[in-house]
Amino acid sequence: MSTLLHGFEIIWRHSLAELSAVGVYARHKKTGLELYHILNEDPENLFAFCFMTAEEASTGVAHILEHSVLCGSQHYPLKDPFLILAKQSVKTFLNALTFPDKTVYPASSLVETDYFNVMSVYADAVFFPLIEEWTFKQEGHRFEFNEHNQLTLQGVVLNEMRGVYADFHTLVYKHATHATTRGSVYAHDSGGHPTVIPRLTYESFKAFHKKHYHPSNCKLFLYGNIPTEKQMAFIEDKCLSKFSARKALPPIPPIPAYQSPRTYTGYAPASEGMDLTRCAVLLSWLLPESDKAEQLMDVFLLEHVLLGHDAAPLAQALLESELGEDLYAYNGSHIDLKRMLFFVGMTGVQHTQVDALKACVFETLESLVAHGIPPQEVETALNALEFSNTEVRRSDGPFSLVLMQRSLRGWLHGAGPESSLRYIPALQALREKVHHHPHYVENLILTHLLRNPQYTVLSVHPDPDFSKKLDEQLEKYVQDFSRTLTQPAAARLRADQESLRVRQTTPDPEELLALLPHIKREQLPVPTPELSETMQFFGSVPVLVHELATNDITYLHLAIPADMLSVKEAQLLPLYGYALTGMGTETHHWSVVSAEIARLTGGFAARCIVAGDQGSEILPLLRGQNTLQRSDIVGRAWLVVSVKMLSRFIVQAISYVCAHVRSLSFTDTRRLKDILAQYKNDLDSAAMHSGHSIALAKANARVNAAKAVEELWTGVTQIRLVRALWTECTETVASPSLAAKLKALHEKLLTAGVIGCVCGTETSLHTALDALAKPLACFRAPLSTYFIHHTSAPTAHEQQIPSAHGVLFQEALQHMRTRNMLTLLPAPVQVGFAALSLAHPRLPLERRGVEQVFARYLSTEPFWEKIRTIGGAYGAFTLPDPVHGIFSSLTYRDPNPLHSLDVIFKTIEHLHADHKGTSSLFNQKTMERLIIGAYSTAVTPETPEHKSFASFLRFLNGTTETERIAAIEHILDARVTDMHLCTQLLWAQRTCAEAAVVSTATSIREAATLEPYFSKLEAEPPL
Repeated sequence: MSTLLHGFEIIWRHSLAELSAVGVYARHKKTGLELYHILNEDPENLFAFCFMTAEEASTGVAHILEHSVLCGSQHYPLKDPFLILAKQSVKTFLNALTFPDKTVYPASSLVETDYFNVMSVYADAVFFPLIEEWTFKQEGHRFEFNEHNQLTLQGVVLNEMRGVYADFHTLVYKHATHATTRGSVYAHDSGGHPTVIPRLTYESFKAFHKKHYHPSNCKLFLYGNIPTEKQMAFIEDKCLSKFSARKALPPIPPIPAYQSPRTYTGYAPASEGMDLTRCAVLLSWLLPESDKAEQLMDVFLLEHVLLGHDAAPLAQALLESELGEDLYAYNGSHIDLKRMLFFVGMTGVQHTQVDALKACVFETLESLVAHGIPPQEVETALNALEFSNTEVRRSDGPFSLVLMQRSLRGWLHGAGPESSLRYIPALQALREKVHHHPHYVENLILTHLLRNPQYTVLSVHPDPDFSKKLDEQLEKYVQDFSRTLTQPAAARLRADQESLRVRQTTPDPEELLALLPHIKREQLPVPTPELSETMQFFGSVPVLVHELATNDITYLHLAIPADMLSVKEAQLLPLYGYALTGMGTETHHWSVVSAEIARLTGGFAARCIVAGDQGSEILPLLRGQNTLQRSDIVGRAWLVVSVKMLSRFIVQAISYVCAHVRSLSFTDTRRLKDILAQYKNDLDSAAMHSGHSIALAKANARVNAAKAVEELWTGVTQIRLVRALWTECTETVASPSLAAKLKALHEKLLTAGVIGCVCGTETSLHTALDALAKPLACFRAPLSTYFIHHTSAPTAHEQQIPSAHGVLFQEALQHMRTRNMLTLLPAPVQVGFAALSLAHPRLPLERRGVEQVFARYLSTEPFWEKIRTIGGAYGAFTLPDPVHGIFSSLTYRDPNPLHSLDVIFKTIEHLHADHKGTSSLFNQKTMERLIIGAYSTAVTPETPEHKSFASFLRFLNGTTETERIAAIEHILDARVTDMHLCTQLLWAQRTCAEAAVVSTATSIREAATLEPYFSKLEAEPPL
């Protein structure tokens, strides 16, 4: 490769042995755009345009711009090309992300043609967006008259951030960041503060794009196997050739240092039942810059040694101090700013104990330095770092996204793209430093914490009126504007409002849609089976075996049936899962167990799942044996215990975890209270950030028994149960009766049997299977059950279920006595959430899968337009669940969730009318776009761990890999008649709809407009 290619100067080419790649760093000579490519053999290519976008106020301008540039550009002047891309691309990731100091536009695809199609649209969007005023009003903020002729404030980002500012724990984090970085750009909220967003003008918005979205301020990150030169040629032709040189923006100013500690007091919204005499207390340190992998690795080590698990020295000291109820959820390092932050704190601290908590932290740190850190704690931390850098991960996107973020930490601030990228060499160097300097971690404590005066002690107090005050500030802004509104001005505002509505509801003409490039349906390959599996028996215990390239990590899942439990017993199962991985045993204190599990594993967890029955009569793994029947496995409720480990720890880890499961003890009620506090804190904020999931669980619980069981574990029932259990605790311990109930539950589960699944390489599997032989000899196969699942309301004779062990499902059916109900769930949220569920009888086997195409249509066309674009909700989407025969529609951070339910019903009515011949919504081009989008979701790559667990779940659901691939074939073969079939199935169930809304004090009176759709409206007590 020459040193000048398509206008680019090659700065360097470096080997990245740990990534089996070469790093190519280049700069476009004329415009200054910098490019970095991790070039390897991975066919899942990714690009990301990154712009430094630190702002000097909390107007959210960078966030609003992130939304807006994707709403039409010079070569693609559609109203929402991003949405069209989502429908007709085989992307594996497609998004835009606002960080505190940068905005990133990443996308990835497995198909080269599709990759360049998406890059073309994204490049045009960021460099040549239309960003017309209607887009700014839609995505940012606008005044609007509602149906009652009242002036209101609307806007997608505004509503999103109102939702963000309804969560206590999120606000604690924002306060801590602000307090520690005062005097810098990082003290502002890049997402936007709800009361500051309305101050942003359209002129400032346009000026921000002009200033920041120039190639001289752009870093282009590339990953994958498409040649660098080919991508350089593409970006030069599409964008860079059209720009002239411009002086680069100055670097982000340093976060100001300070010479003495600070204090800070803040307020955040109180959740239901929160003790107003208690607050969150944090110590927040300002650490060195985040631009070097070696400095990052030092801080990661410090975090893992001090706080990596509950028995880590600082974590344990805080838990046993009884100064607070729980460790702060975001304790540890925070590395996405120019300088790193380090948080240590607790929630539920008495107002008078702020100084005591600070003293506890410093005394613990001083003791560790004076007496030394046990070597096994340091080794455990190093093992944890090794595990996190070895495991093949995929969290909401490809692993290349992680590499992108690592690279940008240094690159954005002038240190070069590899300075903060290369974690594995930095970890290897860290091991050497620790080996040669026995007090290395103690010195880190001295340098970064004890001798570092740059820290803030902050207390954040719950305020039950926080959301009300925020609403009042916004209302005052509206009223102030209203008083200046003359009659002609009001008329212009109404005209603008109508103009925007027309723009939002008028479809793009086909000639504009045709401008967006996309691959054809016939170019999409049908996937082939991704893994082979076998089943081995250890005594009577079946274990599924998956051999995959797991990068020296082995995964083990042990599933214990739970459907022989009563509802009262089963409600405790999620808490039991927490306790299983956090309590001690009959012979070992919890701290000893926690430390050993942290040393031997990369994760030990338990989760509750409810499998369905997809009706496959033949499961290949059951052939040729008489030990296991289909009814023993399929369509049951399970507690799944999971552990993952490096190969060198397999024998020890399996032995230790299995022995722990058998000898678990609940006698330490002080520890049990800590675990209950941790679990309760997780649930207390669920309505604020996962209100759609709570609404969905409530709606689904009346559709079938399996979902009624799931609601016990994931919904309102679980939240109320845990809060009730908390009231039974004393100041120091959990209720002895709770300990007794968990002990009885444990003993019952130990006799219920088990089925396992293990995944690893050929060598590690051999070791793991040998290690499992002895522990599994103590268990039996899952107890039999003859329960048959229902995908619709049970009839009288169906309620007479012949079952020896399906007690849980029989009792759960009682939750379905009242049908066709809308449940209102008041919660202290700024914006709401809605869910509507309908029974969806299974499609014929030869068409199963086409419901995904239909769901794609609803999510990306009528719901996106009417609920997201016009209604201002942050999200609106569908969730087909063929396993349980349910079709759900949900909204997220929705300013008017009741209206959204009406939109959903009217959409079904409109589709039904179309089916009867009034129009045709599904023409050939529309179908092709929908098919491509649905296909891309179905074939998104999975990590080895996820492939294995997905296969295990298919087995428990009574289906196979062959049927999964057949469903993808049906997606590719989807027809207009399939869309009409799905419509008719929903239409037939419309009078049996179940719905729930999580919103602010929503009353039955407000919901009265929805009475025609429901037999009953019900309002529950506040969440």
